[in-house]
Amino acid sequence: MKAVFDTNVLIAAFLTDGLCAKLLLRARRNEFSLILCPFILQEFQKFLQIKIKASNQEIEMAVNLLKEAASEINQPSFFSGLKGYAVTPMMITFSSALWRQNQTIGNRR
Repeated sequence: MKAVFDTNVLIAAFLTDGLCAKLLLRARRNEFSLILCPFILQEFQKFLQIKIKASNQEIEMAVNLLKEAASEINQPSFFSGLKGYAVTPMMITFSSALWRQNQTIGNRR
């Protein structure tokens, strides 16, 4: 199964101990394939730098953690091929469904 997290989900995963953090942990455990793109990583870095005032070292550590969790880092054109997935700004609907242990989400291509 593949999932795409937008910047808001990644930020929530780092700032809170809720659903988004649990989903990122599952991605790090390879329970599903997390797909990111360079734009999302850049936006995440800017947020940490400007809003959180994180140091360059802290930003580098956070981005490296995301890169380790991601199974793929693709250009944005890849995401247009995810027909059938709700690739929305928040991705929470898909993320919530993924989190439910007993729910099965079929592969849609």
